[in-house]
Amino acid sequence: MAIQEDIDRLNELGRKWHERNRKDTYGCKELEKKIFESVYDIYKNAKKLDDLSTFFLRYWEKYDTSEMVLYEYVNSRLNYSKLLDDYHDAGGHTITVESKDDEITEEGSTSKNKKKKTTIYPGSLNERVGNNTGDNEGSELQDIQRDKSDHYEEFMEQETIDETVLHAITIMLNLEDHLSGKSKNDKSILYKKMFHTEAVSTLCHHGIITDDYPHERELIETLKLTFLDYYTLKKCRLITEIRRSPLKQLFVISEEDPGDTSEAKLPLKQGVIKTYLKKREGMEVSDGAISQQRKKYYEFTKEYISYERSY
Repeated sequence: MAIQEDIDRLNELGRKWHERNRKDTYGCKELEKKIFESVYDIYKNAKKLDDLSTFFLRYWEKYDTSEMVLYEYVNSRLNYSKLLDDYHDAGGHTITVESKDDEITEEGSTSKNKKKKTTIYPGSLNERVGNNTGDNEGSELQDIQRDKSDHYEEFMEQETIDETVLHAITIMLNLEDHLSGKSKNDKSILYKKMFHTEAVSTLCHHGIITDDYPHERELIETLKLTFLDYYTLKKCRLITEIRRSPLKQLFVISEEDPGDTSEAKLPLKQGVIKTYLKKREGMEVSDGAISQQRKKYYEFTKEYISYERSY
């Protein structure tokens, strides 16, 4: 059960979020980080880490401070999210549906008294729409499908993150050695480097990859720098620069968002990726083509670069 002091702190952070200066990008990111940490502190002992991950992906940006206090919003969305996740894999998790006595895996096998193990990796959101869950749920799933977002676990132990990033560096520096057959071509390599760059940017912006990461030079070497330069406001060649640089306004980097002066967000919208490929790589691609390449990238990361948590 959450302690009232923690709830009050979260609601106070929610009030500050309502009053934030949206032009202060760095301040907003720091406040957002405090909110994420506060939410995690409240729910970490309730075995809700998977649900929290889904909450931050689906609902955080939709929070309207005028409707309810932040704790009530988080609590209501966690409960709603659990209903959806009984049916759908939300962003790369190995989802399980628990009964009172047994654990029933998505594959249908049953085991008793078994620890739940969740594999977390940048996951595609290929939810089925509808599925007899009602109009509201179907609409919510359509929103998720349109987002085509990656997703990264927010609260990994730092040493695990450092080891995993180092492993990712090793893989990406020798990418061609890990590809074979039809996947070993220039287009496949381009997409994987782009999505890897987006992943690293996301991890940096959330403070998961920190300024003092010991293999910074090697990490930067794995990035698709022309892509990074395309969406960051400042030229970034250090982790601290990636973490602190705002992204460019959406209308500047996405032909699908004319007149939208808001700052682009990570993970990037489809329109940003399509416009980059058109303007910088000379490639006209469809939404379907990008989604397919994302799926292949997710499968690649699942095979070679995975984040695991057992509890």
